[in-house]
Amino acid sequence: MPMKLLVVDDEAPVVELLKAFLESSGSDVVGLTDSLKAAEWVEREKFDGIILDVRMPDLDGFELTRRARASFLNSKTPVAMLTGLDDVETMRRGFRAGVTCFLGKPITRARVASVVSAMRGAIVMERRRGARLPYRTKVECLAGSCLEKPFIGESLNIGEGGMLIQPSGGLAMGDRFNLKFQIPTSRDLLRMQARVVRLGPPDRVATEFLDSTIQDKTAIRDYMIWEGARVARPA
Repeated sequence: MPMKLLVVDDEAPVVELLKAFLESSGSDVVGLTDSLKAAEWVEREKFDGIILDVRMPDLDGFELTRRARASFLNSKTPVAMLTGLDDVETMRRGFRAGVTCFLGKPITRARVASVVSAMRGAIVMERRRGARLPYRTKVECLAGSCLEKPFIGESLNIGEGGMLIQPSGGLAMGDRFNLKFQIPTSRDLLRMQARVVRLGPPDRVATEFLDSTIQDKTAIRDYMIWEGARVARPA
């Protein structure tokens, strides 16, 4: 599957140059010269990686990075910032805003390839984290910081990063609560804290796991591998 990348620079020739380099390696690229429009895109579209300039009208690269980090879809998406290789202060500010790595100017095919390679590990991890498989099981939703009355829900899908649950039990966006459920490939019940990251009809909540352990993630990953192999097996 090709990587879906967002490129943002107020200079159109820079956007076109980056698009040419990235598309030649098989990536799907959205190129924008308007940082305000880019902020709208990161709110509604999931990207595998973002490359942006530092100095732009309206929203500079630091603020656009912060917008991406605050969004639901791209909070973990790797971000590469265009900057001079000796611009230490910009790099410091970039890291504080959430930048993953830097693309030095002048832009060359080799430098672009190097940055994409550096981003690739984070991209693979984020894709795996966001992957979901159908899974139905009873989920005990227990008291937490925003849930006083426990209820029993049912999962609809699951991934390393979270699960979709119905009914919502009255949970609202951003609410945190504790949950407990069973995975077929594990003997132990999984217990962790979750946060509501999206509300869905008719009465569903998409949740993000907040404190899952390595054992929890391994159990979920083992189930996804097992289920994927089972579905792919010929009848």
